[in-house]
Amino acid sequence: MLVDDETIILKPLAELISAFGYETLEASKWSSALKLFRKHKKSLALVIMDFFMEDIEGTEAFNELREIASDVPVVITSGYIQEGRIQKLLENGAVAFLEKPYTFEEVQELLSKFAKR
Repeated sequence: MLVDDETIILKPLAELISAFGYETLEASKWSSALKLFRKHKKSLALVIMDFFMEDIEGTEAFNELREIASDVPVVITSGYIQEGRIQKLLENGAVAFLEKPYTFEEVQELLSKFAKR
């Protein structure tokens, strides 16, 4: 599942992940992301989530996901490095941080490491 309020990032990332053979769910609003997450939590292999979204901040969003299903791997992305805040999320269970702009290879590596087909 991909969560980013910038569709200019969300759509190409979804296409890239689909090209690797994975199905994707996409949300550009946090309310939509929560609905998708609740509905598909048993089948989600990975969540790639932007830290800074228009309608929620990354720490709060991550905590909400953890309350619903703590076993789904979550990768945090951002173009603005917030070392202390990102580090805290990694300590609390986020599996990785992916700095924007990310490369084809970085996305492929994350998928092969954390996502099941």
